[in-house]
Amino acid sequence: MHPRFIGLLDDARVVITADGLEDVDWDVAAPPLAWILTFPELVYCSGERWGYQSGFEWTGEGDSWSYRDYPVRDLQDGWSLVDGVPCLDPDFAERAPVLGRLSGSIAPSELGVSYTLEMTNTSLRPWTDVFWWLCLNHYQSRVTGYRPHFRVGSSWVPAQQMSGARMHTSFPAPGMSAEYRTSPNATFHAPETELSFPGVVSWNRTLQGPLLVAHLSLDAVAFGSNQAWPCTDLQLWFGDIAPGETKSATAHVMVAQCDLATFAEQADRVAEAMLGEG
Repeated sequence: MHPRFIGLLDDARVVITADGLEDVDWDVAAPPLAWILTFPELVYCSGERWGYQSGFEWTGEGDSWSYRDYPVRDLQDGWSLVDGVPCLDPDFAERAPVLGRLSGSIAPSELGVSYTLEMTNTSLRPWTDVFWWLCLNHYQSRVTGYRPHFRVGSSWVPAQQMSGARMHTSFPAPGMSAEYRTSPNATFHAPETELSFPGVVSWNRTLQGPLLVAHLSLDAVAFGSNQAWPCTDLQLWFGDIAPGETKSATAHVMVAQCDLATFAEQADRVAEAMLGEG
């Protein structure tokens, strides 16, 4: 992993690579080519931000990885920057009450990578507007991260040309504008443009030809990008979770050697096939 990420939420990081793309040659990134998924990054619940979660214990089986029954706490005030790196105060984490449980699994699929989060409310109060923030970082493949696109109507629009776009902006997933507006912590600058495709697609050309990465989910409330980081994000939506209730949500990462125009012709079929795997 690139030194930029060492010590930064190490136990929440998943490194995604693609066979045959280890030595793609371009000027802006050195091999090995990889995408780094923070699985997950942040949790929001009932209008509150509970901060980064840390301490996942992974187990592997074949190419699949998972963790079970991770204790979810409100850790927002337990983090501080030490030499520019977020660090969690272990005493704060120890004192923070356990509010829920989280399980996660991630595995390669025929079209890329699929991942699932499962969350249980173990508290005594109902939760509303629950979502997890998932960041797919392109720092080691930044040629894709600098070219994210969203579909609005029938048009694919570069992120920087989206109405209301700034450095880091999210947009409502298809059919999720109402839910998006009820979860203001999910958003940057709250643009009203609803997307017509359930994902954010990054595309560019390399010396070896086109390269495309899609981050998509039918369970998302919003999709976004941050070209300064650079990353493509989605916010997995769980809605309301009653005490004792468990809900799950699934998302996918697709890596393909094709251009945006080719993908656009097949986008709905690809999404249907990929999302059907979940």
